[in-house]
Amino acid sequence: MAGGLDQEQYKNSSIAPLGARHGNAFEYDARLFFLPEHPYNLELFATRTEPLFREEYAVETPSLSTSYGADFRYRQRPWFAHARVSDEGIDSGGVSTDVQQLVLDGRYYTDLREGRVVSFNARFNPVRYRTSNGYTGDTTNAELGSTLETERLHLYSNVTLSDLTQQGNASTLKADSRLFSWYEQFTADLPWNLRLELFWRYFDSQSAYAGGSDPSGAEVKSVNRDVEAILRHTLYESLQSFYTFRWDAGDSNGGTSTALSNSLMFSYAKRIEGVNGRLDLGLNFGESEIKNTGQNEVVDELHPGVQVPGSFLLARQGADPASVLLLVRSPAPPYDLIRLTAGVNYTVTTVGNSLQVTVLTLPPEFAVPGKFDFRVSYSLLAGNYDATTRTFGQNGSLQLFDNLVTPYYSYNVVRWTTVSGVAPGGGLNSDVLVAGVSFFNGPLRGRVEYADVSWATSPWHGWKGEIQYVGPIGPNTNVNGTANYQDRHFEETTSNGGLPAYTEKSTAVFGNIQQFLLSRQLSLSGGGSYSRIQGLSDSRTWSFNATLSFKAGRLEVLGGANYSNTDTQNGTTYASRTTHQYYYLWLRRLIF
Repeated sequence: MAGGLDQEQYKNSSIAPLGARHGNAFEYDARLFFLPEHPYNLELFATRTEPLFREEYAVETPSLSTSYGADFRYRQRPWFAHARVSDEGIDSGGVSTDVQQLVLDGRYYTDLREGRVVSFNARFNPVRYRTSNGYTGDTTNAELGSTLETERLHLYSNVTLSDLTQQGNASTLKADSRLFSWYEQFTADLPWNLRLELFWRYFDSQSAYAGGSDPSGAEVKSVNRDVEAILRHTLYESLQSFYTFRWDAGDSNGGTSTALSNSLMFSYAKRIEGVNGRLDLGLNFGESEIKNTGQNEVVDELHPGVQVPGSFLLARQGADPASVLLLVRSPAPPYDLIRLTAGVNYTVTTVGNSLQVTVLTLPPEFAVPGKFDFRVSYSLLAGNYDATTRTFGQNGSLQLFDNLVTPYYSYNVVRWTTVSGVAPGGGLNSDVLVAGVSFFNGPLRGRVEYADVSWATSPWHGWKGEIQYVGPIGPNTNVNGTANYQDRHFEETTSNGGLPAYTEKSTAVFGNIQQFLLSRQLSLSGGGSYSRIQGLSDSRTWSFNATLSFKAGRLEVLGGANYSNTDTQNGTTYASRTTHQYYYLWLRRLIF
């Protein structure tokens, strides 16, 4: 059983002031176990929670959650099975949500003689949720997998299926999404220090999103297949050679594309006596044949656990910046997908031949900073053409004095030749140079790096630096801190609508200290963070936090304070400010 008190204050420039709110909480956790020491056992549970920790949906009142259900497990090699059924209720902000969930999963695992392993696994997880304001949703996730291993041969297989449907009122994003993937991996250790790796991937997705500025909800389908073979060879543990064959094919509503590539890479490592160092050198060559018709599309590419504010790169090169559709999954029930607005919540820039999505802020119901899961759909550049690309790259690093100082560099070139048709922008020629030096000494590490990216779409050059300390400074004190800075200058471009020259600066500082007292029964910690991105838009976030944890016998006490402030401005079109203060005290007592 547990009880708590809290106070929260939240402000956002786009909503009416909420003022300070005070709350209290009462929680219980009751569980009944049948045959807990037996290979098969059953658990019945009933819980009531009113979390006093920082709300993910900060503009809503603290939520009340109840959960009832049963959990069955069987564990006796080689069989493992698990089944769980639950009915969860959430009351938050005047809206009640009912979530019904079933989880079935099992595994067969056996170890045979001479390193032979046979394993099969399966999982089935349907979820249904309904809210009092008319929002409904259904998700189904299913997975089948297997692993077969001998001393020299390994085969791994995985098939997954994910269905999502959500419906609601006029302001809710309506979604109907289906993702199917099939993955096979085979490796074989061959004579003469050879190793073969084979990969086969199949990804089928179809999605329809309606709501906001796009009420039609046109369905988009995408099928991607690829085959990859890698042959590795090791000579005297110093020289490694890699030959890679890869075939990619993609089909969607808008077009098709195929690519056939071959590449050769060498990696050389040499220890240097006297300075306790190591020299690493790399060299690679490659050629690809590309055939494209129309405009191929990528649907629901997943990017989980992205820090906000922060950024990530799209997986496919040659994407059209104007086609990017970004969705974020709510971390609070009913876990719906929310469509974000370009130029307001995020921006898109080019890095080499790829696109970088920078998430500046999220709608006011999300507590930023934090980590969230994103889905992104986009189109590749349109065109009917056949082309050939040739790549060349080299890299090197020199570790000195037991990795104390390591200068490094890499240089990569892409040359595009259009065989027939017309390629977008005349092709994707690029030169990328990266050079820097890193420092490593126990808990302290740092890096300074210069990069120069030359290509027609978005050339830039700039510096970045980082310093980090992670480790104890005493028997009962732990410290971690990171500071990094990046300055990139983008040149004026005329492609993709054109952009003027501008400079983007990014600054981030994070730190935390933890102190243990009273034979580690009492823990105190405090920290803060600051981040700012200045460029075509300006986003700034800072936060502070402190926590207390005390355990004595069956009594547990938790307390803490959080403060965060976020400012976002994109020229003169959008400005937002959010502040969030939160204080809590939580008492927990184990009765029996």
